[in-house]
Amino acid sequence: MLFGPQRFIPTYNAHDLPICATSIRDLGVMISPDLSPSEHVATVVKKAYNLVNLLFHVFTARDHGLLTRAYVTYVRPVLEYASPVWSPWKLQDIDDIEHVQRYFTRRLFGQHRPSYPDRLTALGLESLELRRLKSDLILFFKILSGMSKLSFHDFFTVSQYDRTRNNTVCRIIPEHARIDARFNFFSLRVERVWRCLPANIQAARSINAFRQGLSTFDFTRFLKGRALVTV
Repeated sequence: MLFGPQRFIPTYNAHDLPICATSIRDLGVMISPDLSPSEHVATVVKKAYNLVNLLFHVFTARDHGLLTRAYVTYVRPVLEYASPVWSPWKLQDIDDIEHVQRYFTRRLFGQHRPSYPDRLTALGLESLELRRLKSDLILFFKILSGMSKLSFHDFFTVSQYDRTRNNTVCRIIPEHARIDARFNFFSLRVERVWRCLPANIQAARSINAFRQGLSTFDFTRFLKGRALVTV
């Protein structure tokens, strides 16, 4: 498989037979030559819909708490596995993923249902796009704090460290990108959000404190999906 734009695509052969790959699966994530996550999104969305339908077939009771726990346990992980690797930037992909959760909540509440944001509030759920954004930031915090085996300097270049209330806050040098796949790569997209977080959240001393800080921040301006404005 060749990655990136190619003016000339060579032909590879094995024993005089042409070989090529339009996509590959690596550790459960579908990867295409243009590094677009669209194929992976389509794959997990299809699987998630099947699981949602299976839940409503298996559970005859319509207890909201029971079905929500089943959804969180069996369906949502399918839509979120390794999301920092493939988090989509195309509006259609973002909406397709969110529609699975919207579909689940719509079936759960029936015909006389509140709006999708109100359904999420009633069930104690967050939009999937918001959860992916928080997942990016949590992974970044783990890398920054040495809680991950990933090397911070393999992803980011730091311009300076500021002292805030006896804690250290890093300032990252923004990287420029010419193609969408790079512009929306984990390190670039998380940096754009990180620099907008208040210093007290950036300087959190533990992962739990960081998670709690994220719960108080309004991420609305970073969300692009249309699911929250429709029923």
